[in-house]
Amino acid sequence: MGIISASVELLSCTKMPKGMYSALCVYPAFKCSGIKKFLTKERNYYACETCKDGWVGDYCHRTAEGMHCNDIPCRHHGVCVATDTSYECKCYKGRHGRNCQYVTNICKESRCKNGGTCVRSNGNSFTCHCKVGFQGVLCEIDIDECASNPCLSGGRCIDEPGAFRCSCPVGFNGSRCENNIDDCARKPCSLYGAIKCVDLVNAFQCLCRVGYSGRYCSTVVFACASSPCKNGGTCVNRKGEFICRCPEGYSGTTCDGAVGCRTNPCQNDGTCIDIGSTYKCYCKEMFTGKDCEIKRLLCQPGSCNFGTCVNGERMFTCMCSPGFVGPTCGLNRNDCEGVVCQNQGVCIDEINGFRCKCTRFWKGKLCNIRQGPCEIENNCVNNSTCRDEGDDYKCYCPVGLMGKYCDESTTKYKTKENEDTFGTMNWLLIVAVLLLLLSLTLVGAYYYRWSRSRRQKRSGASHTPKGWKVIRGTHLAHKRGSSNKRGKQRKHGGNFISTPRSRWKWLSLDRLKRSVTRAGQTFDHRRIARTARMGVSLDP
Repeated sequence: MGIISASVELLSCTKMPKGMYSALCVYPAFKCSGIKKFLTKERNYYACETCKDGWVGDYCHRTAEGMHCNDIPCRHHGVCVATDTSYECKCYKGRHGRNCQYVTNICKESRCKNGGTCVRSNGNSFTCHCKVGFQGVLCEIDIDECASNPCLSGGRCIDEPGAFRCSCPVGFNGSRCENNIDDCARKPCSLYGAIKCVDLVNAFQCLCRVGYSGRYCSTVVFACASSPCKNGGTCVNRKGEFICRCPEGYSGTTCDGAVGCRTNPCQNDGTCIDIGSTYKCYCKEMFTGKDCEIKRLLCQPGSCNFGTCVNGERMFTCMCSPGFVGPTCGLNRNDCEGVVCQNQGVCIDEINGFRCKCTRFWKGKLCNIRQGPCEIENNCVNNSTCRDEGDDYKCYCPVGLMGKYCDESTTKYKTKENEDTFGTMNWLLIVAVLLLLLSLTLVGAYYYRWSRSRRQKRSGASHTPKGWKVIRGTHLAHKRGSSNKRGKQRKHGGNFISTPRSRWKWLSLDRLKRSVTRAGQTFDHRRIARTARMGVSLDP
């Protein structure tokens, strides 16, 4: 910071105020406190030979004790000058601060050229905002605006600082020579002889009326001098013009056109009739026009598909029926155009109308009316009532009817139900009787075996009456005399009794008593009764 490199040129010391001397170099300027100076070859720098009392160093920047400027605190080539108690930095131009660490308004001295604006940024730097037409870090480059050839109509571009200028050729003006100068603006043509003025490039042209000539149409021409009228026509001059008075049978500006039927103007067998200086053609039905030159298109069968054909002067016209359009009424008009069928309905085009095909539960011209299932499909009969139930319906039947559609009678089902009930009860009764008979049979068999077993046990102690005998182990039979005849047996409750007349009879207790008495036998009534209860057969 304080040592000057070999590239720095050392100049002679210059006397400064208050006995100070300074060695002026390219940069920086170091001050010496003595008079003498020297330049050593070894170190290639200059130094102050004699310092004030209390200061030492090549630049007299240190105190004798080695303080303050020992570390050379000054930045950016600032020169440290020791004071009695501290130091002071002598800063370069554009720097300030105790140690020369701050930039002194880097944009104060405008570095931007060509009117550029200096903007300080990042403390120690700046940016130039250039005017239109300039560029570069310092706006030092003039942009060539003529590089894009902005001038029109052959104009020459002249580049200027930050802009350009067009030098226009004769007849053009404008910033880019884009305007053709209107040479007719000053009205150079004659007001009477000229029809109009035509602007050209750096020029104009006057269009003259008949009978006038010249650049400005100001010269009157005697038109009849050239005898323009033909076929005996008479020429009359009028303000630079001429008029031909044509003889009968001719017409036109110069009487060069024959008129009337002389020229046979009627075509296609048309009939010509003279009318003064003109004529009229009467054409056949199939032709029309002034000279019958146009063939007519007349109505033919099928000319109009769905309409009425009307003949016109040159061709026919079709008057279409409602719902049809087109030159020959062959197109069905789309009546669905602009129609919106609601609730997902589909529009179907018909002749001179439309129809909305509605989805289920919707009706109406535009499918905007909701209908219930009973309106869509009502199969209820016999004066039954149909009622909507969600997306379905139900038939409410009158008394005596039933079924989904009330088409069945309840009597039929009741009869069948009664028959089924009666049949079921009969079967149950039969089964019950069979079970009862089976039970009685089992009980009877059991009782029979039990009674037989009991009689057998008592048979040893029982006394058979005189004249009676046991038959098949359980029946008592009475043997009468020596007769071997036996009466017929009769089964009744399991008791068999043999009567004197050889007939089996079922006897009650009283009859048993009487039978025994008639036979001349007498038994104990209690024994007879017990014998009867035991199921024995008595054969007297």
